[in-house]
Amino acid sequence: MKKIKQTALLLAASYLLWTNYLLQINSTVFGVLAGICFGVVFFLLADMINRRLINKKIACISLHKGEEIILAEPSNYYIGTSKGRGALGKLFLTNRRLVFQKQAVLAQKATPPIEIYLRKIDTVEDYNRAMLPTGITVRLKDKKEFTFALDDRVVWKEALCS
Repeated sequence: MKKIKQTALLLAASYLLWTNYLLQINSTVFGVLAGICFGVVFFLLADMINRRLINKKIACISLHKGEEIILAEPSNYYIGTSKGRGALGKLFLTNRRLVFQKQAVLAQKATPPIEIYLRKIDTVEDYNRAMLPTGITVRLKDKKEFTFALDDRVVWKEALCS
């Protein structure tokens, strides 16, 4: 569903920019709309490129015996209580655990993945950032909290709660 929305936004923004260029309209309203469209196009293209790079850099995680990957998606792990900082990486859901592998940054050592065993999960809740549906918050039975940004949090919540 996200791909359809992204494609529709790209097409709409491209159409507005193209018609503005062809018709050479010197209106403030069209200028503002063209600026917004350029921002949307830039954001979507940057997001698409970043996700492809993350998928190439983090192909898979090491699995335990009898473990299978159910879901995998580029994600952002929000660090701290203010959730202002994030770490780019890839989130994996297996039949036994939830694993976040942080993307290695230049001149930094690879960090060990964050592993959450499914039996330790207490609740999975929606996480909204600036009133936008952003991802999920996983609360453990020992009151620890992990927040991840995801494209389709409904699918992840269903998979984690089943």
